[in-house]
Amino acid sequence: MELLIKRVLATLIDTFIISIPSMIINTILGLIGFFVSIIPFMWGIGRWISNLGVFFILFVLYNALMEYLYGGTIGKKLLKIKVISEDETLFSIFCRSFLKTVSISSFYSFFAVCSIMLMVFSDPKTSIHDKLMNTYVDVK
Repeated sequence: MELLIKRVLATLIDTFIISIPSMIINTILGLIGFFVSIIPFMWGIGRWISNLGVFFILFVLYNALMEYLYGGTIGKKLLKIKVISEDETLFSIFCRSFLKTVSISSFYSFFAVCSIMLMVFSDPKTSIHDKLMNTYVDVK
């Protein structure tokens, strides 16, 4: 259970870190959207991209690049946990990051609930995205 708590805390730390540039970009997009608000269609698209897309894209890139360049995100480094994988290519890490972000983004979805239940009742080292990518998380 301790590893599960560390994983959740590491994700919360990383989410907070990505929230800062995400808010800045969303503010800029909001200002741009305001100035083109005379075209309602553009305003709607701008808000959708701003609210749903920016955080998702930044979180995928942050996770993939930090894992590839430094062997872990800031949250994982602070809590001394590491993703263990046989395939450490950038493509594999990017796919793993994408799947993780999908599961986090849909926190209240069936996918996320199953992932959490898998970690609670089975093995805290592996969630659904870990199973799909043949990885696990362990304490350093």
